[in-house]
Amino acid sequence: MRRMTLLFLVFILSIGAAGQAMAYTTADLGEGIIKDPALENGLKLILNKPVDSPLTSSDLEQLNVVDLSNAGIQSLSGLEYATNLTHLRLYGNEIEDLTPLAHLTQLREVDVRNNYITSIDALADLKDLGRLYISNNSISSIEVVRGFTRLHTFHASGNQITSLSALVDADDLQWLEISNNAITDLTPLADKRKLKQLNVANNHIHTLDVLADLPNTLQKLN
Repeated sequence: MRRMTLLFLVFILSIGAAGQAMAYTTADLGEGIIKDPALENGLKLILNKPVDSPLTSSDLEQLNVVDLSNAGIQSLSGLEYATNLTHLRLYGNEIEDLTPLAHLTQLREVDVRNNYITSIDALADLKDLGRLYISNNSISSIEVVRGFTRLHTFHASGNQITSLSALVDADDLQWLEISNNAITDLTPLADKRKLKQLNVANNHIHTLDVLADLPNTLQKLN
C-alpha cells in the first residue's frame, strides 16, 4: 500500500511538471504578443495562420507589408516585433499611440490617416521614411520630420499644424498635402526644387511670393 501511494505521488508530480512545461511552451510560442484582437486577426490573415494559433515573434518578423485599413484597430502593442516591416498602412482605425513603431527602422512608408493620433514623436528614429501620411488626426507638431531627409511624400492635412519649419531640409519633397491647418508662412518651401504637387488650401496664407523661385516643375497647386 505504501509503495502504491508513493507511485501515485510520483505520477501526480509528473503531471504537474508536464503542465508547467506546457504552460511555458505556450508562453514561449508568443500567445498574447498582439493585444488588440482586430490587429491580431488581421495579421493572422496576412500570414495565413489559423485563427486559433498564437502569433509568435518569428511570425511577426516575416512581415514586410501590412495593410489593415478600416479594421477597427485601437492598439499597435506587439507590432514592435515586426522588425522587417517596410510598409505599414493603417488608414481609418482608432489608433492613438504610435510607440510600438519606434524601433521599426526598416519602415519606408507609414499611413495612419484618419485615426486619433496627437503626436508622431515616436517615429523619430525612422530616418529612412519616404512616405508619411498623417492627415485627419489631432497633430500639432511635425518637428520630428526634420530628420527625415528621404521624405518625398508627406500628407498632413486636417490637423493643427502651425509651422512648416521642420521641412526646411526636406530637399527630396515632391508631394505635400498640408491643407486645413493653421499655417501662415510658406518660406520653408522656397527651395524645394523637386516639388511637383502642393496643397495648402484652407490655411492662413496671404501670399505665395516665396514660391516664385521654384523651377517650372510644380504641376499642381491648390
